[in-house]
Amino acid sequence: MVEELDRAEDRLGNIRSVEPILSALRTISHASWQKARRKVEDVQRIQARIQNLISKLPSSGEIDLDMRGRQGSRRILLAIGTQRGLCGQFNQQLLERSLKIAAEWEAAGKRVSFWVVGSRLTRAFRSREIEIGREWALSSSSLPDYKLAVDIFQTCLMSFKNTDVASIQVVYNRLAEGAASETVTERILPPRLPERIQGADRDAWPPPIIETNATDLKAHLLLEGLSIELLTILLESAAAEHSTRFHLMEDATQNADRLIDELNELVLTARRHAITSEMSELAVSSGLLGPRGRSE
Repeated sequence: MVEELDRAEDRLGNIRSVEPILSALRTISHASWQKARRKVEDVQRIQARIQNLISKLPSSGEIDLDMRGRQGSRRILLAIGTQRGLCGQFNQQLLERSLKIAAEWEAAGKRVSFWVVGSRLTRAFRSREIEIGREWALSSSSLPDYKLAVDIFQTCLMSFKNTDVASIQVVYNRLAEGAASETVTERILPPRLPERIQGADRDAWPPPIIETNATDLKAHLLLEGLSIELLTILLESAAAEHSTRFHLMEDATQNADRLIDELNELVLTARRHAITSEMSELAVSSGLLGPRGRSE
């Protein structure tokens, strides 16, 4: 009984020491999740304004960015994961989806190159001995920023222009209904030009005064918009990551509370038994009780 009490007290002490850590991680993850969601909304507004500007420019010629559909033999899959752990199957889902997409491309006769964002996902790829063409690290203490998005996009653009790449697509996790996240794939190159705005609101605008080549301006805005789009994807992935981590920490905290209650009850029961046993031994030794615990 004494050994059982000691084990229960040790377990109770260990769980109580971990509980504040779980609570802190839960609080930090929740704050980061909400911050990422607000950042996504801000960036989406900027992206909408850029698309609005593109749609208002007159079409004076084709945008020559060498980004129209091509029949190259290689495709690049850019997988966006996490820099930190404690997020369950987040990176494993990305890895499995990436391998599934790659298998489909290879079955169609395409060569596949993997580019990876986030050291945890990079580690998952390398655990399968999968070759990675390029990799980027994420900040472990802050959200992805515009500088990182531009760096990744410029690398994508250079590879798309100078090689036989047919397309570059991004696979990442984003928030779904409730606490879940969904793994999705989006094409960033070749780009999809925004449609022209329809309706009376657009007709009410006077023709814009442009003092430079409209096609060059449209090309510049398009590239800027694609960088913003990639930043949106990075932030959506971060929001999904922090949401996943928050709910995992929430579940872990609830489990810890439940174990503390169970161990408290176990410790109290063991202590009552120990006290009862000691009182019985004292009573026997003093002659108040017989060997079988009966009064003499």
